[in-house]
Amino acid sequence: MSLLKPRYLLIWLFVFLLAMLFTNLGANGLLEDNEARFYEISHSMARSGDWLTPRLSGVVHFHKPPLTFWAVGSSLRVFGYSEWAGRLPVALASLLLVCLTGFLQKRPLEGSLWTALILVTSVEYWFLSRLVLTDMFLALTVGLALFAFWRLKSSDSARWAVLFWVSLGLSFLTKGPVGLAVVSLTGGFYSLLGGKYPWKRLFQWGPVLTGVGVATPWYLLACLKFPGLFSYLFFFQTVDRVSTEVHGRGGPIWFYLPVILLGFFPWSGALWVALREAWKRRDDFDRLLLAWVIGPLCLFSLSGSKLPTYLLPLFPALALLVSRVIEKERSRRQAAISCALGFAAFSVALVVFIEHGLPPELLAARFELLAVGVASSVGSSLSLCLTCCHRDREALATVGLSFAVVLLFLSGGLAKCDASYSSRELSGALVSAGLDQDVIVAEYKDHLHGLPVYLGRRVVQISFPRETRFEQDDEYKPFLFKDLESFRNSLAPDQKFLLIMSKSDYDEKLFPGLVAERIGRWFVLRSQPGDGDLADS
Repeated sequence: MSLLKPRYLLIWLFVFLLAMLFTNLGANGLLEDNEARFYEISHSMARSGDWLTPRLSGVVHFHKPPLTFWAVGSSLRVFGYSEWAGRLPVALASLLLVCLTGFLQKRPLEGSLWTALILVTSVEYWFLSRLVLTDMFLALTVGLALFAFWRLKSSDSARWAVLFWVSLGLSFLTKGPVGLAVVSLTGGFYSLLGGKYPWKRLFQWGPVLTGVGVATPWYLLACLKFPGLFSYLFFFQTVDRVSTEVHGRGGPIWFYLPVILLGFFPWSGALWVALREAWKRRDDFDRLLLAWVIGPLCLFSLSGSKLPTYLLPLFPALALLVSRVIEKERSRRQAAISCALGFAAFSVALVVFIEHGLPPELLAARFELLAVGVASSVGSSLSLCLTCCHRDREALATVGLSFAVVLLFLSGGLAKCDASYSSRELSGALVSAGLDQDVIVAEYKDHLHGLPVYLGRRVVQISFPRETRFEQDDEYKPFLFKDLESFRNSLAPDQKFLLIMSKSDYDEKLFPGLVAERIGRWFVLRSQPGDGDLADS
């Protein structure tokens, strides 16, 4: 019995994907601030049963539509309130997207194997597959829509048109019109490159209305309940986000070039080969993949709001482009040399970083980082040797599998850095010290979104701006203060409180009479001495 037969290869691939996407999924605490923020909103929905209104620390928060919160909140209700349960829907979405991308391959088995290996070991895709964020759900809905678009070109079945519009409807519930923009620009550039657009099959009333029916009920109900919400979502959260830098996330037009080089590592070295070969061939599938990269990249590069995670919907196309260069010997050779050299450079830089530049925040994970250094050094050396022996397929496989080991070690090391990147350790110290319910917990300037989750209580925010335009009463006012003076004035003479802030915001002169203790990178100031120290790190 050969373990390399097609059915066994698929089994091994599935086991590999499970290991990459689910190992240590709940080991580390919620990362501040974005992951903890989305988890807190989902947690609030699941606890309250109000699935219509997103709330962050008790305040209405319409920065994103609710699909991510619904998925994560449902998982929390079913599997319990834990980091693992919160991240499970994201990991499942990433697994589905990997499988979907493999199905797009023209070579059913070999192409799917390579595509899955490339996609799941690219560092940004792997990292975002284990965080409670909207990006993986957006990438999945975009991938589903383009998968249906491609199938519709060769099939008269209406189910592909239905899938296309339902996927766009779900993308509207994930990140508003961003998914529609990505898919539309992909289709537009596909036509410009000479592709034949299936207009008649795509634009049928039944499938279109089905997609509208998926997207509109929540928007309709929310806008009826909160006057002015439509204008807020359409102009401030969409038009202003693209056309201005009002959200404070601007950047140069070339912002995403280093993002691709770093985020798609260790395969970014092969992109120049993949793009060159795709442009030379320009068959119909190449046109789709090139358009999938060029169209959204133009949109995000010209947008006034830029974040590295925005590029995730492009990663399936990048993985498909790179997997196609392995078909031909010459392009495979160039890709193997580029990836092996890039992996070797990474290994050298990593060893230097561990020995001479490890910051205090990562010292707790020093053993795991040493294991990462060993794995990358061995893997890069072996891939270079295989390249020198003209065994280019084996060299590329070694790059991918070695980097998979690197990522698994990193997933274990991240759990040891909770004191620096999560509020889980801080919350544990507060609870262990005997935090009474009558003690007010307040945060100054910064807000740890995971703190209310871990403490199981609402936290007061001081000098932290919040949007309250959709609040209908004064319920939020006892929990939001514009400055320290207004907070102090609100306290009864004998009221006990804890004041939490980052090290950079702590100034002893501003807080006379308060007992200051340090936990990780945060200071905890108490209104009076307790029974013992919280921590000293």
